[in-house]
Amino acid sequence: MEAAAGPPLNDGNMNDVPLLLADFAENIGNSVVNILAVAGGAAIGYFAVWGIVWGGCRATIHKTPPKTAQKLLNVGGAIVGGLIVFALLFKGDGTGWGSGSGWNLFGGSGKGNSQTDSTRATTRTQPTTPTLQETNAGNPVVLRIRVLGGKNVQEKRYYVVEQEPTAYTLRDLEPIIRDRMQAKSGRPAINSIEIVLDPNQDVDWGHEAVVKLEKFARGEGLTVNTPKKPEP
Repeated sequence: MEAAAGPPLNDGNMNDVPLLLADFAENIGNSVVNILAVAGGAAIGYFAVWGIVWGGCRATIHKTPPKTAQKLLNVGGAIVGGLIVFALLFKGDGTGWGSGSGWNLFGGSGKGNSQTDSTRATTRTQPTTPTLQETNAGNPVVLRIRVLGGKNVQEKRYYVVEQEPTAYTLRDLEPIIRDRMQAKSGRPAINSIEIVLDPNQDVDWGHEAVVKLEKFARGEGLTVNTPKKPEP
């Protein structure tokens, strides 16, 4: 009789062992290189300070600097040099200790788990709600302004907005128009105004009130509609 076949061997973990060893060896090698780089920066700082201090003292006071002061300054230069190289090694955008994409002291070139996780992550875009201005970008949103004349005008209050009972001066009307140019909840922003004249009143298209209103509106970037204005 043939022996029953056993379950297949799981070679997945065995195949990962060489990769883990190779990654471990690479991290050790990179760590040694980084440590030597920091040590080299410290040595450069040490001898650079020594040369500057010694040369400065010989050039100025014609004497060698005190040994104690010279050693302290040299050590300070070594610390600064090592810190500069250390900071350069950490200037990448990694999270430290081999888990980011930048250089670090003990993590090689920073090719760690975060890079793998970031490549596996899917980006999700948040849905955006269009504003009223975007919704009405291609549609005219008109504010009707009626210009009064004759005995109906008091204290230069020529302008009536839509069907409101209040008449405004141009100075009072300007902030109202600017406010209506801003989209608010339930109200789109206007992009044009329509000037309406009452033919029964003593006012025409050349009247000062009409000319000033049209000039202000165009200066604000609005389109001015004058449906009853005769062609020149």
